[in-house]
Amino acid sequence: MRKINLFRFCQEKKEIIEKYIYAEQKIQLINDPKFIMKIQKQEDELKAKPYVLKSYQFPFLLNAATAFVSHLWQVVPYKLIFKHATISDYTKELIYPIIISPLGHQSFQSFCTYFPILPYTMLLNGKFMGTWKMVFLFFSNAILSSLITYLYESYRNEKLGIQMITPKTTGACTSLAFAGCFAALSPTHMIFKKIPFVVIPICSGIYEIEEFIREDEENCRLAHIISLIYGIAFGLILRV
Repeated sequence: MRKINLFRFCQEKKEIIEKYIYAEQKIQLINDPKFIMKIQKQEDELKAKPYVLKSYQFPFLLNAATAFVSHLWQVVPYKLIFKHATISDYTKELIYPIIISPLGHQSFQSFCTYFPILPYTMLLNGKFMGTWKMVFLFFSNAILSSLITYLYESYRNEKLGIQMITPKTTGACTSLAFAGCFAALSPTHMIFKKIPFVVIPICSGIYEIEEFIREDEENCRLAHIISLIYGIAFGLILRV
């Protein structure tokens, strides 16, 4: 049988114990008054915080509103809806068309051209900018595009000898502004990892300029171009 050196065994055991020293486990008592007060304070702070829209909620609301207003254009008689949903001479009195007009597309062709851009670009923008920045971009662009539309249409119709301006919707301006903004925020973004996103605002810009030169009377192309430029400028400011 193999002899065991008891003294050597005990010495090795002692060295192992001295080598590995474990810290005492710290346990926090949940019944401690200080701990209970801490939890209560955290709960009160959460209750006191105002409700904030998440970045995906505003895009959903804006897209739903755009689809709804555009649908109204297809089912409501023109004479009933144009005062409330276009930029026209009635806008000076009603004011609220400044907000409704950027939500609607007067024709189905315009809806199919510009609306598909809106959901995708807004969801992408939500990753880079908070909800309230998107809200600000929408309202500021709505005011800008409405102002440009009113001034340009007044100028154009005055040259033609027409007293009242031709009513126009500015739904395309919203899509172009958000597309331009995201192109500035993330110029290297790829669609399906194959197509550069910047192709959308570039092609849109070329198309709008060509239609403006052709003097398209159905849409205020100048407002479209300025909204695209404004969106790009807004995105560049956020990047600084």
